[in-house]
Amino acid sequence: MKAKDAAQWAENRRAGPWRFIWNKGVLGWGLLLWGSFAGILTLSRPEHYVVILISSALAWFLLGVFWGSGVWLLTEWEYRRYKSKNTDPDDNLAI
Repeated sequence: MKAKDAAQWAENRRAGPWRFIWNKGVLGWGLLLWGSFAGILTLSRPEHYVVILISSALAWFLLGVFWGSGVWLLTEWEYRRYKSKNTDPDDNLAI
């Protein structure tokens, strides 16, 4: 992680994990893939479009939550690792 990435992640951390998971995982990743796959499946089986749209929406919502959570945890790990290597121990001392 670079200093620029760490500064960006510090902003994301302030908003909290659930906002990140919702925006990046569910809306950013899950919604995009739901639209893509549901569209393809609906075109191939138009008689089942209601079942396809509902079942795939649930699946991609859950997958979006898992994806967003995984990205949050991985980036948080990288951020903490970066901070531990790039923080001067004397900065934490009270004067």
